[in-house]
Amino acid sequence: MNSDHTSEPIGDASHRKRFASLLFLCLVAAFCLRIVVAATQPYLWDEEHNAIPLANSISFSSSHPNLPIRGQHHPALPSYIVKASSALFGHSPLGYRALHVVAGLIGILLIWHLTRLASGDQAALWAAALLAFNEYDVGVSSFATAKGPHLIFMIGSIYAFGRFLLTPRAAWLYAAAAAVGLAFYAKEHALLALPVFAGVLLQSKYRHWFRSPHLYGSLAVVVIVIAPDVLWNLAKPDPEQAGYGDQFSRIGGLGLNGYPFLFFAHHAIRWVYEAVTGSVLADGVAENPSMNVVLGPLLFGLVVASTFRKKGFSTLRPFLLSLFWFVFIFFVSLRPGRPTLELDPVAWYWTDVVLFPAVILSGSRLANTTGRWGIVLKVLAVIGMVTAVVRTAFWWPFVDEDLAP
Repeated sequence: MNSDHTSEPIGDASHRKRFASLLFLCLVAAFCLRIVVAATQPYLWDEEHNAIPLANSISFSSSHPNLPIRGQHHPALPSYIVKASSALFGHSPLGYRALHVVAGLIGILLIWHLTRLASGDQAALWAAALLAFNEYDVGVSSFATAKGPHLIFMIGSIYAFGRFLLTPRAAWLYAAAAAVGLAFYAKEHALLALPVFAGVLLQSKYRHWFRSPHLYGSLAVVVIVIAPDVLWNLAKPDPEQAGYGDQFSRIGGLGLNGYPFLFFAHHAIRWVYEAVTGSVLADGVAENPSMNVVLGPLLFGLVVASTFRKKGFSTLRPFLLSLFWFVFIFFVSLRPGRPTLELDPVAWYWTDVVLFPAVILSGSRLANTTGRWGIVLKVLAVIGMVTAVVRTAFWWPFVDEDLAP
């Protein structure tokens, strides 16, 4: 456990009971929000055309087996999860989506626990709430798309690697590697976490791990896990299924790409764009929910503040900031290409893994900022989360279909 806490100690029984009660209420509310969305909302395009049809085609029958490695655009792991969910809970919208709801709650718990270990109970509760009452995460964990499996395994990798940084043990390295490999089977850009992990290990206190066989053993785990998909791509038996070359066709070279900023300020940027240009900002993935104009900019602003202020998170701060900025700048630096097989040339949610370092860092900032600024930030956080709950519970779907090109 990190000894550089700036929040209250964990040991007091009444203190722990109070925060445990608040966490329980947070999880119950998060569960209810996601169940309402999963049970009532129509299928998204990706569910109706990709995940669910592929899940229904999967067969474990010895006479007619069908165990696909890839779907139309990405590896097939998400459809196996949809298959398992429908087998357990039925062939209804909620049945197909139920395991995604469960995964979403597990993700909140992992973020809470890692934040608690690094910065105490108050920061952990803020981080859990910022994820639980977040329109984007509600959508991810309520619909049967590839985003849910991708992000729960990415949370697993962040949690495992964070635990390694707090208590360096080889088992956590292997766990982080396995989680990245599994996340790859939902979205291939999960591998962007690997250079971040390597860069963090270059810190003097961890550099000796480059002389350890466990670092290379964990890298071997990633290679072994993704090997079936790599072999499939080398053969590429179906030209109508997107392989690595098709994914790289989305990249049109280096250049400024403003779409990743939509992840944090979708509606605000839309208003500015329309005011300046007089035209509507096209968004080919408009059916995906975005964060509101308070919550998204607040998270981004608190990450910026954490970049320049070192108080709190002395052990995890370099890792969390490296993950956030590496992934965000990576996608900001890529011009949209001319993709094959009707793939989207650009999607603002490709950066969505940065949400997790953002809520952890923001939880610490909210817990440790005092005085007037502390009050202002906490009020804004509450307003942003309440807005998210209201939009999710009463205004869904709240995406702007007129943004589609």
